[in-house]
This record gives sequence, C-alpha cells and structure tokens, in this order.
Amino acid sequence: MATTSSSGQISVVNPKFCSPYPVDIIIKQKRSTLSKQKYAVTGVNGDSLFQVTGNFFGFHHRRFLLDPAGNTILTLQKSSMSMHSRWEVFRGDSTDYKNLLFSLKRSSMFQIKTQYDVFMATNPEERGSCDFKIYKKEIYAGNTKNIAIAQVSDFL
Repeated sequence: MATTSSSGQISVVNPKFCSPYPVDIIIKQKRSTLSKQKYAVTGVNGDSLFQVTGNFFGFHHRRFLLDPAGNTILTLQKSSMSMHSRWEVFRGDSTDYKNLLFSLKRSSMFQIKTQYDVFMATNPEERGSCDFKIYKKEIYAGNTKNIAIAQVSDFL
C-alpha cells in the first residue's frame, strides 16, 4: 500500500498528498460538543487542507480525515480489543478490511515516552519489523531512528 516514487517520496494514502519539500501546517480545534469534535488543518497561509471530525466518546471511537470539500479521505477506528491502544486506518468512508491501509499501535503496553509501530495492510500478521516508527514527535521509515520522514513542532 505504501509506494515510493522515483524522487524518494513515500505515499501511503495518495501521491497527491505528498510534497517534495517540508510543509508547515496548523491544527486548530473548531467546534466541540460533549461527544463530537472538529479540527481544521490549514497551511500557515490559512488555506484549508483537511478537516478532522469524529465521535470522541461512545461505543465506536471513529475519526474521519476530510478534504476541503468534505469528502472522506480516511476513516480511523480505535480497536477496543487491544491493550496496545491500536488504531486501524481505512481508505475512504469505510471500515471494511479490504480498504485497510495500515494499523498503528503503541510499541509497548507500558511506556514513558510516546512510541508507536505502524504496520501496512500488506503485513496484517505484523511479522518482522514495523513499516514506520513514531517516536516522540517524529516519524521514521522502518524500525529505525535514523532519518525522520516527518516531524511535529510546537510553535505559536
């Protein structure tokens, strides 16, 4: 499911969401009720990139990543049967396993520092090393901490 272009870009969802240079984005909470929240994802110049909506309480912990027109790009669903805080990510507005892109889980049940393993749908048994590693605020290709492919920074 993840593809690498000739320029070395890694595309998990769709190459149109890749950029050959670093992109700064801002995530702001827009609306919130007791059970639903909505976030706006914009570029630093204010252009709308994505929205995140979802039910943050209740039986189904689902979130949706939407494009600026409101079309669902990804559905994120938390698994209630995992002790590793597992999320499954599906293409579009679906939780059918034929649309599974990847799963993400805490590297260990007991953690002091945030660390997650990401396994692509092509490795459902999670054999061998993970496809991506999230450590603190950086994402790495494979199970290494050598070269970050994405980074989160706090700034105002």
